[in-house]
Amino acid sequence: MKTLLTVLTCICWVLNISCQEQVLNIGNTLHEGYRFVDNSYTAVGKNSFCLFINNNKDITARMYSKDLNLIGEFLADTFPNKYLNILGFTIKDHQLRYFLQKRNKNKFGSIVFDFDSLKTVENEFDFKLEKEVYIESFGREDKFYLITVDKNSNLLNLYIFNHDGSYIKTPYNFSNKTLKDSKGNNQTLYDILTQSLIFMKFIEASYIKDDAKQSLDVSNNTNKLYPTENGFILTADKSDLATYLFLYNSDDNTLTFDMLIKNKLVGEYKPGEIRTNSFFLDNKLFQIVVSKDEMIANVSNITSKQELKRWTLSSKDEKIGFSNSAIIIEGGAYNRTRIREIEKPSKFLRKVNNKNVGILSKKNGENYQVIFGASVTSQGYVGPAMFTISTGAAGQVAPSYTWFGHHYNYLNYKYTKSTRIEGLYNSSFEQLDDSIPEPVFEKISSFEDTLKYKKATTTFKFNNNYYYGYYHIKNKEYLIYQFPVSE
Repeated sequence: MKTLLTVLTCICWVLNISCQEQVLNIGNTLHEGYRFVDNSYTAVGKNSFCLFINNNKDITARMYSKDLNLIGEFLADTFPNKYLNILGFTIKDHQLRYFLQKRNKNKFGSIVFDFDSLKTVENEFDFKLEKEVYIESFGREDKFYLITVDKNSNLLNLYIFNHDGSYIKTPYNFSNKTLKDSKGNNQTLYDILTQSLIFMKFIEASYIKDDAKQSLDVSNNTNKLYPTENGFILTADKSDLATYLFLYNSDDNTLTFDMLIKNKLVGEYKPGEIRTNSFFLDNKLFQIVVSKDEMIANVSNITSKQELKRWTLSSKDEKIGFSNSAIIIEGGAYNRTRIREIEKPSKFLRKVNNKNVGILSKKNGENYQVIFGASVTSQGYVGPAMFTISTGAAGQVAPSYTWFGHHYNYLNYKYTKSTRIEGLYNSSFEQLDDSIPEPVFEKISSFEDTLKYKKATTTFKFNNNYYYGYYHIKNKEYLIYQFPVSE
């Protein structure tokens, strides 16, 4: 039996690492010194993507078409030292514009990479954040959105940039809306979005793209920003009473407010003894409320407010009837492959209530895969800030969560410690008798673990496929592999 299991494991491993195909081999054609390569990163549009390879002196910039043909390449200077973060980008024709945040965090600029003229152009924007706090930003082809909130107020601000660098600012006032904290006290919009860490207050939001749905870690932030076909949705889950939604429609430039009440647990709990969160997908909001003794999760249509399905769990239950998986505890960082299974729902509830709770959903065809649980980032992994972009004066420009998107989500998947259960449901949320499909990130991770001499890795999604790239230190070449998406 042991021999059979070993054979099956080897077969699965071979199948995992043979599903990829090398599609690009980029030689050292622009300059010598690739031995100093620091990192690489991509910017992806609908019809093209850009690959940047960064070292301590300069940046090699390349743009590729939808069929992976080279559009243009050139050697560019490193980013000016006055910038701290890359927030996002726009792509139009053969140009890419990066939007940058200065080191004082209240001023912004941009740099255009032109793959026709093979030059870069920098410009600074004529505004700064004085009473405003940055929330999040993202780009969509030739538009870039930057969202802020006025301090101690109910004023949300939206900056919309065109690809040419022009912009408009629109304030939206929500003073006539009732926002409450977990104790039922009235709060400002600023309060609802603000998080606290020891003596520090800050605002942070997770930007949720398709590939983000691979990792439970992206769902445990209380603020999340979701792109939609004609705008975006910002959700806030700091309160245990409700999920607050802010829905932007680009067709008429409106930003509207909505809310979905969270389910109340059977037991009586003080604030801090329960954890809540939500996840938006397909015009539906998945919500979760957890204590050490019980859990209620549900999914509702955000337009009609109709609850479509509810899942409940008690520490007194002997098994979990709505899960297609065992209760999984998976370690990260240096013990990523360590997976344990536990049997008792009571132990699951205790572990989930001690971490950052989240609920995550993704579509598999017409069916839904829902993940219930909690996660923490493993020790030994420090997030996207570890991938910095050198500047001309020994400074560094760091990718933001939004901009680093695909690769950040992959690293989250690989280096997250989670406790979770997973269920598969049809379009009516009736449970299916199927096994959980293997995520594409697992295939990439299995392949990556076999590589030697790798550095400056990146992961991105383009033209409905995933790609993994790395610099081969020994051969001094950059290789990109394609992983077909089957989920």
